[in-house]
Amino acid sequence: MMKKNIYKKIALIGTSAAGKTSCVLELGIDSQKADMDRCLGASIPQSMETMLKWILQSESNIVNVSVHIDALEKMASVKQGQIQCELSEIFFIHLAAPVNVIEERLLSQSTRSETNIKHTLAGFARTDDVCKRLADCTINTVGMGLQEGAHAVRLIAVNVRND
Repeated sequence: MMKKNIYKKIALIGTSAAGKTSCVLELGIDSQKADMDRCLGASIPQSMETMLKWILQSESNIVNVSVHIDALEKMASVKQGQIQCELSEIFFIHLAAPVNVIEERLLSQSTRSETNIKHTLAGFARTDDVCKRLADCTINTVGMGLQEGAHAVRLIAVNVRND
């Protein structure tokens, strides 16, 4: 059983098209406040320190973390080293799906450019590996509807935050 009340924030991580944004929206959370890309900018690489500060200072208890791979890798390394820092206040949920499912989702989203899709798929293995190392738990989103995914995140949040 997971400890209650030790985590200040729940951070959703995963590759693009894993379902992070959809989950936040399905939970009724204002994505203007809970989506790192919207708050900090998607195209500007963020440092680990900037990302941690944003997560912990966000108005939302559940946030969608951008795929800034270098910063995520640094977080995973620090976490695996068991260094006590702000990471211990964040519970990371990895929303996961295999590359073929991610590709289908990316292709079905009219907002994604061909370049963006190729970039995401090329970096899939690295991103997925980093998310696995950083995650406190993983939700396999294959075949899961928006309501099911949001419900799974909500249950985890209740168990680790006592929300």
